Amino acid sequence: MLNGLDAVVYDIQDVGSRSYTFISTLGLMMRACAEQGIEVIVLDRPNPLGGEKVEGCPVEDGYHSFVSEFKIPYVYGLTVGELAQLINEEGLNCGEKGDQAPLKCKLTVVPMRGWRRSMTFVETGLPWVLPSPNIPYPQSAIDYPCAGIAGELGYVNIGVGYTLPFETFAAEWIDAYALKAKLDSYGIPGVSFRTIHYTPISGSAAGHLIHGVQYFFTDYAKAELTLTQFYV
Repeated sequence: MLNGLDAVVYDIQDVGSRSYTFISTLGLMMRACAEQGIEVIVLDRPNPLGGEKVEGCPVEDGYHSFVSEFKIPYVYGLTVGELAQLINEEGLNCGEKGDQAPLKCKLTVVPMRGWRRSMTFVETGLPWVLPSPNIPYPQSAIDYPCAGIAGELGYVNIGVGYTLPFETFAAEWIDAYALKAKLDSYGIPGVSFRTIHYTPISGSAAGHLIHGVQYFFTDYAKAELTLTQFYV
């Protein structure tokens, strides 16, 4: 597919969490371009979570996959341009076995103007173009690492299949008021909960009234995003 190309341009909005696979595609493309001597040009974009949130352990050896392509934290606090520079300097083959020399591509990052690390996407004033159906708003990108791991377990509905993707934790068997009371008792920094009852329109709970909590941030700077689902 790369035959005859002088350069490949990456111009995609990321969401700031390791398991969202746009960055995995970027790294694999960079690796292929390095092998073919083709330049990669990355048009930098804001990290929707801001540049000050870093959470979770790096990927362990033996557990690299398309949702964990690089040895980075789950919430990695970098713009896509910064991430491209990081993985290029460390070597695009660093997750492979053997003692081969680090593989690097010819990389050009076109920087942003006016972005500061403290900015969430809303604070940039830019229009949000949804990168996928379940990330319809900038807030959805922030909510994704808060609930997405729990959603993969299939144990509770997290708002996917309803109008609140990654914003809820609910199931038919949950006592919403007891769950809220339990979560309130933890005094979780920067996060609060309210009860919610809704009927998903798709997914395994479609057509069933389910009960649980919707969470929201009272102090985003203090909140530990990925821990939210583990408290639940």
